[in-house]
Amino acid sequence: MKIASVLAMAALIFSSGAYAGLNGSTVSSTYYYNGGAYAFGNSATTFNAVGTSADLVFGSFNVSVTDNQITYTFLKDSFFDYSAPSYTSNGIVINSGNLLSFTGADRITSVTYDSQSFQTTDLSFTFNDNQVGLNWENVSFTAGSKVILNLVTTPVPEPENLALLLAGLGLIAVRRRQL
Repeated sequence: MKIASVLAMAALIFSSGAYAGLNGSTVSSTYYYNGGAYAFGNSATTFNAVGTSADLVFGSFNVSVTDNQITYTFLKDSFFDYSAPSYTSNGIVINSGNLLSFTGADRITSVTYDSQSFQTTDLSFTFNDNQVGLNWENVSFTAGSKVILNLVTTPVPEPENLALLLAGLGLIAVRRRQL
């Protein structure tokens, strides 16, 4: 009975995160090509994940981030040709493509490509706890093309909740020793 109570408390604490998925997080976007990062004039580099689009890379594409989905919408015909490796870090690999980094979001545990949104075998993605990299080397897009990535996230416990859990476990351990 006591173990079940402790497990129920732990499940409750670990299921409550500060955010729901990606909603409310700050998104940093970086375009990589030909061996490095590129910054483009008035293009957005950071935006809030609230389901609205941010215009990125000279009007070539928009990115919309919701709770559990990233949607790239290409605004004009584009071809992203061969590129030397441009970004490789923490499991993310991009030759030519876009890196999205999330601050204040739940931990990313799974990303799947919605093949109904855009069909190609050349498009690839990599991810880690707080980043998603989309690699579109040698891929052509027409205006209106969409690429959709579906994400699964796991809440990150707030420090206060984690401290409360550890304190509770400590009290249980002391109580057990007294018995």
